[in-house]
Amino acid sequence: GTFAVSGSDLYIGIGGYVYLSPDNGDTWYDISTGLPGTKSITSLVFYKGDLYAGTWGAAVFYLPDGGSNWIAISGMTGEYISDLGVHGDRLYASTNNLGVNMLNDEGDGWVQVNTGLPLSSPQSLYVYDTNLFVSVLTQGTYLLMNDDVSWSDFNLGWSGISAEALIANGSYLFAGTRGEGVWKRRM
Repeated sequence: GTFAVSGSDLYIGIGGYVYLSPDNGDTWYDISTGLPGTKSITSLVFYKGDLYAGTWGAAVFYLPDGGSNWIAISGMTGEYISDLGVHGDRLYASTNNLGVNMLNDEGDGWVQVNTGLPLSSPQSLYVYDTNLFVSVLTQGTYLLMNDDVSWSDFNLGWSGISAEALIANGSYLFAGTRGEGVWKRRM
């Protein structure tokens, strides 16, 4: 499952459904109208006041602030979304087949931002301070450059690992791997 928080509202994506708790988990409401239900929710993030959901096999959907029906964003229908991340004023999606994509300025389609990334499946997106990192299946970790469209190798010995999760603490970036322990690198 995946979580998102907005004020006192808690959101959880489990299987193909999203639930809302307005009272810190005492009660939960199904808010999945418009989602395909048969595709797992892989990521939930807030972007410009709306809740976005990445799915495994049905692309990205958003729930307008105050809305009751999820709306699909065109351009990646049927795509497997590994993660969503907000960096600055941009929304990014890591995908199984199309690399990393950025929501266009109109909010109705996607632009690929794969310059500098290897041809492999990006996994986890992680925002720390002003940096956006992506872990790439068996290829290590990459840092988004200031132009918001190209990536730089950030491995220093991490290449070949499959990082499932990224997190920073102090001046270190940590990568939780698939069967290879936890790696850390000074930022």
